[in-house]
Amino acid sequence: GAFTGLRDLHSSSIGLTAHTARGDIDIVEPVSLRDQYGVGAEIAGEGARFTGLRLAAGDLGVVERALSGGGIAAKRHVGRVVVPDLCGATLIFEQA
Repeated sequence: GAFTGLRDLHSSSIGLTAHTARGDIDIVEPVSLRDQYGVGAEIAGEGARFTGLRLAAGDLGVVERALSGGGIAAKRHVGRVVVPDLCGATLIFEQA
């Protein structure tokens, strides 16, 4: 509630989701992060931490070519294009 201004969270087997006007915020355990996106998360202390940003893309092939052209390493995982460590955060591109 303090972060999003919302108190209504939706639960699933993957974690919790806060639906906001500008997009969803997913709150997941490290095991879900690994299973869903193919990246690990270091656990340090208590509380939540920002790990990544998930974006919708019209054509994942275009995303892959742009990343490759910019020298940014990416991988495919469960139908997504994942940049596992870009300045400390993970970028996840999903088909729109």
